[in-house]
Order: sequence, then C-alpha cells, then structure tokens
Amino acid sequence: MSAKQSRFIVSLCNIVFGEPEEKLLLFFSFSHNEGDESSSSLVPNFDMALPAVSFSFYSGSCASLHGILAVETEAGQLMMCNPSTEQVVKLTSDCIFVGYDPIDDQYKVLSWDNNIWEDPNAHLKHKVLTLGDGQGWRHIKDTTLPYRAISPNVCINGFLYYGTNRAGEIIMAPSLLSVNLQPFYIFYYNVETKNIRRVRLLGIGDSEEFRRSYGFEEHAKAFVNIAHQHVESIAFFKDPFI
Repeated sequence: MSAKQSRFIVSLCNIVFGEPEEKLLLFFSFSHNEGDESSSSLVPNFDMALPAVSFSFYSGSCASLHGILAVETEAGQLMMCNPSTEQVVKLTSDCIFVGYDPIDDQYKVLSWDNNIWEDPNAHLKHKVLTLGDGQGWRHIKDTTLPYRAISPNVCINGFLYYGTNRAGEIIMAPSLLSVNLQPFYIFYYNVETKNIRRVRLLGIGDSEEFRRSYGFEEHAKAFVNIAHQHVESIAFFKDPFI
C-alpha cells in the first residue's frame, strides 16, 4: 500500500445515444490538502477510462475503498477498479456492495437473495465473499427482522449522517457537467467554522478541447460522481468469478 498523500477522484460519464461502446466513464484525480482555508485552482490528472459504462440521474456511484474504486453503473453493474493498475473486476448481478475490512486487511463483497419482493415476510439471505482467501461464499444467518434496503444513506436513531473528510468538511460537487463552457468547482463546507472554500478544476468544464476529445457532445448531459480520500494502491485481484 502506498503512503502517498490522498487524492480526490472525479468520475465523468459522457452520455451519448449511439452505440453502447461509445459511452465512456472517465476518472480524473488531484491531490488536495484537507482543511486549507484558501480557494485554489488545480489541473487534475487523467487516470483511466471504462468503455460502455454510464451513470444516470437515478443510479450510478463511485466510492473509494482503500485504494480501490467501487463503481456502480447505470445498469446496476457493480465493479472494482484500480486506477493505479487499471485493473477492472466485474462482479455478478447479485453483488450489491463492496467493502474493506481494515482489521483483517481484506476486501469483501456482499450479496443477497432479494426474494422479499415475492414474499414481503421473507428474510433476506446474505452472503459474503472475501476476496483472495479462496474460501468462496460464506452464508450469513438470517436477519432478526425482515427488511428492505431503501436508501444507501446512514440513519442512526432517526438522524441522517452525512459523510465528511478528516477535516470535518462536507464536500459538494455538481452532479452534472454544465452544457456551457464554465468553471468546474468543488466546494468544501466546514460545519464547525461555517467556512466555505472551493477548488476549481482546470481543463474540464471550461475546455472545449476536453469536451471534444472525450466525446462530450454539445448540449448533452454529463453525469459527475466524486470520491475523496483515495489513496494509491498496487493491489491486484484474481477475478473471483472465473
């Protein structure tokens, strides 16, 4: 595992209506200092691209897990990507979450049998796959009460909790790239000091050459997802489904 400074990942999807292979999911990254009071301008690095992958308003996400990106596509496909090695592992359709266990230094995949849509009183059947241990799927005992997963938000005792960085800042970014050429900003809000700072990413929203080079069609939507506190890793996975 690398000890380098954490990086901020910005993923952009060019929404095109031609052949599926024309769609691209692009990953860019930049180094950032958490808690810096000043605004700044940075030029992000291009890391990798995934062909025939897209986001939408209603689905699609990108999360950083100890050097690995867990990407969920518009079609609900879950995959693991490593921008440092450009390795991509596509998970099966019944896989719904990827997580990292810092105690045992392991990546784990969660799957469930969602037959509750046929029987509302049924219990979800959970399975966990630990990548790299060669043990296959491990079945988890039924939950104590039937439930349905409605939202990925974290709710504890009736309160919604929002993710922050180590400096205690809430991070906000556009969900869509503007159809017009204009600066692309990421905002940081400190809930204690109530200070707001912004980072402008140069060469993305304000560059006609960028849009033309990566297939962002004029007046077409381009969906954005972000992942902060990403660290580089040379981890390589053997595909568990081969």
